[in-house]
Amino acid sequence: MEEVIAALLRDAERIYTGGARLVEWKPQNQAESDAMLDKNFLIEECHFQDAFSQASKSDIEQPTRLQWTLIRIEQFDNFIFDAVKEAVSCSNTEAGLRLSRELLDHAWMEFKGETKERDWDPRLDWPETHESCSH
Repeated sequence: MEEVIAALLRDAERIYTGGARLVEWKPQNQAESDAMLDKNFLIEECHFQDAFSQASKSDIEQPTRLQWTLIRIEQFDNFIFDAVKEAVSCSNTEAGLRLSRELLDHAWMEFKGETKERDWDPRLDWPETHESCSH
């Protein structure tokens, strides 16, 4: 199971890189906003969700660090997907991207057995912001 979770973490890094690229692209009009949601990102993220779902359904009792790694991976996936969606509507992109990176970093920490920040609680109540996109 450890190899499966390591593969998920590597895939999560790829998902993050693709998502960050999309979030950093600031659409200037509706056509750019529509084009922004890269179909490859959506396909990769969907496959990632499927792989994560299979890994998290394992009946084998996992060490606490791997359980926490899976929790952080799931949180990461939710927030990177939301960050990309928010980028299309020009709101909260920086907060969502930053939080997804922090969640992925904490997943890596758990995977490596670094538990000193296990009580870290992500700040999920950032203020609504709208960045400059002309639609």
